[in-house]
Amino acid sequence: MKTGAKWICSPKEANVVDFYKKIALSGKVKKATLGASAMGLYLVRINGKRITDSLLNPGWTSYHVRTQYQTYDVTAFLGGKSAEISVTAAEGWAVGDLTWKGRHHVFSDTVSVIAWLDVEYADGREEHFATDDTWGVRTSKILYSEIYHGETVDPTARIKKLGTAELSRVKTKLIPQVGELIHEHERIAPKEFIITPKGERVIDFGQNMTGYVEVRIKGERGGRIVMNGDAYCNFDLKAFVRNALALAAQPNGPQVALLAVDFPKVNTFRVGADGRLAGVVGRFGSEEGLPATFSGVSWYSDEALSRIRDGEFDIREFWKQEIAAGRAPFVDMTQLHATWIDMGSPEGLMSACMARMDELGCKFYNDTETNACAMRKCVIHAGVEMPSMAVIDHSILYPGAIVNQDEIIENEIRGKGFKWNVPPTPVY
Repeated sequence: MKTGAKWICSPKEANVVDFYKKIALSGKVKKATLGASAMGLYLVRINGKRITDSLLNPGWTSYHVRTQYQTYDVTAFLGGKSAEISVTAAEGWAVGDLTWKGRHHVFSDTVSVIAWLDVEYADGREEHFATDDTWGVRTSKILYSEIYHGETVDPTARIKKLGTAELSRVKTKLIPQVGELIHEHERIAPKEFIITPKGERVIDFGQNMTGYVEVRIKGERGGRIVMNGDAYCNFDLKAFVRNALALAAQPNGPQVALLAVDFPKVNTFRVGADGRLAGVVGRFGSEEGLPATFSGVSWYSDEALSRIRDGEFDIREFWKQEIAAGRAPFVDMTQLHATWIDMGSPEGLMSACMARMDELGCKFYNDTETNACAMRKCVIHAGVEMPSMAVIDHSILYPGAIVNQDEIIENEIRGKGFKWNVPPTPVY
């Protein structure tokens, strides 16, 4: 139970800190449950072992309003007469850099944690442990960790004690986990090891993914390994295009796209009068001559290939040249049915989502009234018949959904033969 648990922080400023407490167990443990949360991101260990493979806990919320906590069955970790609980915490979204402007301390000035352990012994007794100002604080082998800027780990680093924890002035509402936890899943083997003409060493995994790189290596003490993950955009463009065309020509061959995600000024272009972007612009709802933002380009013509200069390695620079010359980039029409995810701007992402809904035959309504029906922030698929006086509020209607006259549908997902009630949309 979280009653009695206190939010605590480090007595000294640090990007990553480890809060720890040694506890004595007075009997055989029948059941043990640990709860935890953080203003930042946290990782719990008992006697040096991680208690979960879930990541990025406690998850994203508007931390100044509400913060999720997670609970774990840790019975298997408490087999002796004592145990050490440690909660390693980093800045994450709540404290670290956030937004394109790199704002710091958006929700909190300090990394803080809260945790509690409820123990039930075999003889029926209960005992409770919780974070307070008696917990110790020390450094971690993780020297630096940021959502956007990566992580620095030194397995040889000496751990230094920073003193005892201080009570933190966190103002938030703790709520149980409401979303899905993020877990590690499959491990993906590299497809190719590449040395670029510039001598850069690239490990190509052959696909997009969300995750991180795992490496096992031997080396000299004090050596440094630097890894950077990216949608790589610095390579021999002509060789890339030729390979892409060869792959696309194979039966069921993949349609390869070049990515050049940078800043809106780089990957936002004006549509040329030749209509080259018609397949994209129509889906983005733009008119000819207005900006259309996108992040994927597949090359499909000899003319496009001929305009790539020998020795050119950066797709972004090529795009700039095309725009300066008044030419719109070529977009492969096979991309017409792809899920467009634009990284250039929030407006582009929203437009891409709307475009994808159009492709799926559904429409988003925002406080719209039509045919005597009221539709408030809802998604309705084509073919759903809307009788008069119906009200659809914060709901999704799939094909086959039946709506009755005068019916009010609120916070519901409905389709052919099913109705799912969903909680009201929270204020994040």
